[in-house]
Amino acid sequence: MTEVDEGFEKGPRPLPPNSFRAGDVPHQAYEYALKLESRDNLSGRILGYMLLYAPNGSRQATIAQEIVESPTDNERARLASSFKHFLIHRLVNSMQHTPTHSARSSLDNQQLELSEEAPSLHACAKAAALERDSFRCLVSGKVDIASLDSALTERRGGEKPGVTHAAHIFPEFLGRGEEELNREYTAGACAVMRMFSGIDLGQELNGARVDRLENTLTLHSDIQNAFDRLRLWLEPLKQESTAYCVRAIGAARGYLEELPSNTTEISGQNGHPRPDPRYLCTHAACCKVANLSGAGQYVEQILRDIERGSSVPSEDGNTAELLLHALSRVSAH
Repeated sequence: MTEVDEGFEKGPRPLPPNSFRAGDVPHQAYEYALKLESRDNLSGRILGYMLLYAPNGSRQATIAQEIVESPTDNERARLASSFKHFLIHRLVNSMQHTPTHSARSSLDNQQLELSEEAPSLHACAKAAALERDSFRCLVSGKVDIASLDSALTERRGGEKPGVTHAAHIFPEFLGRGEEELNREYTAGACAVMRMFSGIDLGQELNGARVDRLENTLTLHSDIQNAFDRLRLWLEPLKQESTAYCVRAIGAARGYLEELPSNTTEISGQNGHPRPDPRYLCTHAACCKVANLSGAGQYVEQILRDIERGSSVPSEDGNTAELLLHALSRVSAH
């Protein structure tokens, strides 16, 4: 199997030759992906890399069966589009951590509305995650500056202070219900992630559940942005391990050079549950599929085009408008 961080900075690449055992369902499914790639390279690559980087063997079998049972290439392309819909949910959500983004104002307004509905939920989750994570970014080791000022922790050795956030492994757009979003697109994004991961994210992270500690990491602001944009991820060093290797692609690889170590320990402490290994494994798999297929770059380009165009929602609009506009652009191609 392709090792993702060797030459990965070169960007998307064609599917490698079919290495699945002839006669098996994954082999047949991969042949369909290769065929689709010849006329719709993005859709074919999404399906092919979903097969290659499925979180586990049972998920690979499920994905393969879904591809094989799709009656036409158009149906298989729709399956790939659902993965693009998930990426749009993901990347629009990441904008709230980029202050210079033109959609920042509307995202802030939306966050304010959410905080009025449940004033302390996210604050409580952040405080609990900070305590569990020893008041430090799990990746960079930077000490939360507000916690230092509040004397909740102290710097050790050459540790550097920084601004940290309670980062969601999976975003609130998938866990907030569908009242503001197009139901078909949201349902499709949740369905493809359920097929890919075996996790019903729409159920497990519905509403306030998105702030569960199992879905929360303490991350420095720069690291969080790369994590949200699927440019940085965490892989377990071995099965059932609490030790993870930090991996990144593109410009985010520069963060790896600044880390005290390229491994980190992620566990539950002080009575708090650890981040769910299933979520981290699925996030890592999504990073590989999004970047090797080119889907991540494709979606980010659409969002940039929308920002520059006259049809961008106004700053006093809401993020759902931007999201639906991007979803409609993807569905038209």
